[in-house]
Amino acid sequence: MPPIDSDLLGNPAICPPDYWANNLSTHWPNKSPFYRPIARIFICDKNHLFLVAAISFPKSSDLPMILARYCYKEAISRKQNWQDFIDKIQRTIENNPDLDEANTKSRIISPLLKKLGWEPLAGDVRAEYPIKFATRTSHVDYALMVEGSPAVFVEAKALRSDINPGHAKQLIDYGRHKGVNWCVLANGKELRVYNSAWLDPEDERTQEALVEALTVEEFVDNLDIIEKISKESITSGKTGQAFKRIKQTNDTTAQQANIKWRIVFES
Repeated sequence: MPPIDSDLLGNPAICPPDYWANNLSTHWPNKSPFYRPIARIFICDKNHLFLVAAISFPKSSDLPMILARYCYKEAISRKQNWQDFIDKIQRTIENNPDLDEANTKSRIISPLLKKLGWEPLAGDVRAEYPIKFATRTSHVDYALMVEGSPAVFVEAKALRSDINPGHAKQLIDYGRHKGVNWCVLANGKELRVYNSAWLDPEDERTQEALVEALTVEEFVDNLDIIEKISKESITSGKTGQAFKRIKQTNDTTAQQANIKWRIVFES
């Protein structure tokens, strides 16, 4: 891949689609005289490059350029749409810093879930989903349903309160008990994604199950993360694939750190 102009990485608004189509579309050799190599179309967002298409076109075709321009416009439109939504959330937070849990749900959490494709009227969202234990029944604030079964648990806290490990442990326990891996803890200004399968039942360190944590200010620049809990990503399996790579990276890093520690300790 040719070097990428660092000036283009700062702002997607100045990343011309011609640059991506012309400079990033013909890296792989192809023996066919009639087809260009795989046309790899990228969109740039700050320091991230997103591969949005990998298609083989006839050498004379203008489709790679057309596709690049379309994807570029779609990416900019998508980001602006999210920015408008987050601006409204931030105004709500600024004007109502002491929101209780009920109003945090109705004014921030529920609109966010709908924005991510979970439609209450379609039966995607079940509020106060019962978690039955041997001697008691608890409730999780939201169960996001796929084909009639919970796929994601969401626990909401008041905007005026901070998220703590106790909240996370309770939510992870709910997920483990019902076989729901994806658990989201949010208070309107912060969102954390956990995987209940990552934490040993006897382990109290909820950090071990933490997949991602974002503040509301970080949403727009991390759409690839926030959209991993969208209905489309959950149902398609993209979420599991993406977060599995995170887990593998974390495990490898931990193993390397442990090896380094043992070398220092034993020497």
